[in-house]
Amino acid sequence: WHHPSNNIADWKNPESVNGFKPLSTLLINAYEKYNRPIVLSETTHRVEDRPQWISMITDECSKVIASGVPFWGICIYPLIDRPDWHQPNVWHRSGIWDIEIRDHSLKRNLYLPYAKALKACQQKLPDSDLPVPKKHSVLPIYTQMIEQPKLGGLDFK
Repeated sequence: WHHPSNNIADWKNPESVNGFKPLSTLLINAYEKYNRPIVLSETTHRVEDRPQWISMITDECSKVIASGVPFWGICIYPLIDRPDWHQPNVWHRSGIWDIEIRDHSLKRNLYLPYAKALKACQQKLPDSDLPVPKKHSVLPIYTQMIEQPKLGGLDFK
């Protein structure tokens, strides 16, 4: 959203948005102001734009890491599709897995373009060797699959 007009910002064409600042700039500015590690939480996009969105997010977060800001991770929400808060029969198609309602049951379907893009993005980001301190001034929340399944021929970290 773009304030104050409440128009949806064109993230694919940011130069068309008056006053646009890249995500990396916003995160670096937040670190400079608060001097706290950064976790980008609850990020995703809907439908067919998911692969492009996570690639853009990864590129922006790579800039943050390169700047020396302590960047602890990206949390995708939701991992599995979710219904709209106000319209429970409308699903957003925003997770790594979409939900199909069939015969009064829910079936998970891997959205392979998103899964492939996520895997490619994981390869772009450096492995963290930062120790997690025992005492935090932020509350990091980590999500990880308990089992490491092969999904559509992809291994996930």
